[in-house]
Amino acid sequence: MRNLPVDIRAEVLLDYLPEGSYVLSMRGLHHRNACRDIVDMESYSGDRQVLGLARKSLYDSLPEYLFHPSDRFDGLTGRENRDRFNTEIDRQEKEKEEALAFFAPIDLALLSLRRDIYRNTLPFTRENKVLQDLLADRLTEGQRKNRLIAKALPYLQEAKYIRGNRTLLTLLLRKLFKEEQLDLVPIEEDRYYEDALPRYETCVGDTLGEMFAGNGYPAPVVCYQVRFWCDEECDDQFLDFIDDVEEFRHFVEDWFLSVEEELVFQIVDDRATTWLSDTLTHSYLNFNTNL
Repeated sequence: MRNLPVDIRAEVLLDYLPEGSYVLSMRGLHHRNACRDIVDMESYSGDRQVLGLARKSLYDSLPEYLFHPSDRFDGLTGRENRDRFNTEIDRQEKEKEEALAFFAPIDLALLSLRRDIYRNTLPFTRENKVLQDLLADRLTEGQRKNRLIAKALPYLQEAKYIRGNRTLLTLLLRKLFKEEQLDLVPIEEDRYYEDALPRYETCVGDTLGEMFAGNGYPAPVVCYQVRFWCDEECDDQFLDFIDDVEEFRHFVEDWFLSVEEELVFQIVDDRATTWLSDTLTHSYLNFNTNL
């Protein structure tokens, strides 16, 4: 139970469970807290589990007097009636269990219908287009045409979690470039920055005497190698790809990096070197024979 996401819906969870491995039990909304739909899991027979759902049964929607006497507890006050009161409580709980069992097939049929509706509407609701359009309303025309930026737009609503998290940023970039059939490798690299207009003296013997402050400093940079295979001569497709990556780099810096960080993409040639004699990588050199 503790391994389940707190806000997972029952319709989502049931799609990952084999048929016949679970039994559903409607526990009513009074068991629900702010976000948990699956309130408990209990062992049943064999490998089957009982999933308690914070969902209403038809029993919860119908008037109470259809199942229980409306005057059951009238006059049962005082210590002398404690035993009768407890007896009536037990009787009411038994009636409730029988009513839930009676409506269980209908409740499960309605849940199955909601699962079908969820599956059919998922392609249209998976991406929050309204929120995306609100967040990306200031993108330029060139950014909107950039295929890498278009693939990153669904992650804008998660930018507050990705920003500053090197692991999440790396996973995001790997996924986007993997869809382009390109490998992306993170690399640790230090860069040396130099202030074009230093505010302090930069050499010994100036107005500060023997003390001076330089105008350059090293700083770590988020650097990723993108392995791209191209022909002997860089064609227009490669040059267009370079422009798209540069525009995508600025987009990632604006949305997923802090103001003091810089993102660097290194485009490297991923062509394999041709060997005339190689026992590991066999080169055919355009002939139908292995040299």
